[in-house]
Amino acid sequence: MVTLMSRVEKTEESNMSLPKRNDEVVEGLDDKKKKTRGRFFGCAFLFVGFLLVGLFIAWQVAATGFVKIPVISSVAFSDPKPVHIVQGGISVEQLSESYFKTTIIKRLQAGGGELKDKTVELKLPETSLTTTLRNELSKSSFPFIDAKRAQIAVLDSQELEIYLPVLYKDQSTALNARIALRADQGSFGLDLLKVKIGSFEAPNALIASLIQPFVNRELVSLNQALSSYMQVNSIVTRDGFLDVAGTFTVQVQK
Repeated sequence: MVTLMSRVEKTEESNMSLPKRNDEVVEGLDDKKKKTRGRFFGCAFLFVGFLLVGLFIAWQVAATGFVKIPVISSVAFSDPKPVHIVQGGISVEQLSESYFKTTIIKRLQAGGGELKDKTVELKLPETSLTTTLRNELSKSSFPFIDAKRAQIAVLDSQELEIYLPVLYKDQSTALNARIALRADQGSFGLDLLKVKIGSFEAPNALIASLIQPFVNRELVSLNQALSSYMQVNSIVTRDGFLDVAGTFTVQVQK
């Protein structure tokens, strides 16, 4: 009798433990499902992140115009144009030297062999600036730049636009730079305001490392053309001209 009762009690205990075990199994399955879902969503978010980064990089590359990417290029890239077309003219070197010599001779004659008036005002048209730029580019090691169509346009508010057409692996694009001009210790100084390559606006790091040195080198030729004769005190942009005011630095011997 005692044995029978103990068996019944054990059976009842085991029956009572079954729901607990079932609950534990269900909870274990739920945990596995949650972990599986978590891993799935984590991988999905990671994939979407990589996809967005890849699309962003592809968009920026396509915007430069150096590479044609199907579908993306048609949206990201637009053919860059200059603010207006500038034709070539007399170079800055020829124009400034002719003006300086003629002006000095007239003033010497008026001053009895003495250069009494040393103030000077020189007007440099954008056509002359463009020719000097094209001449420098034709001598440089940038075969992918179309020097014949490169130009400098004089804008308002002391600004210039440098436009450099580029042909790279059968892809046509252009570099467009906005520059602020100023007088700097008797010479021309400049600050790059904005640079676009195709439709891509270059970040400051790229401007400082690659584009600024190129622009500075082009500025040297302009300063060399004037430094032998004058000190630059002020610069004004007006109607396609640079109005440069300063003083003669040449020494005239009797």
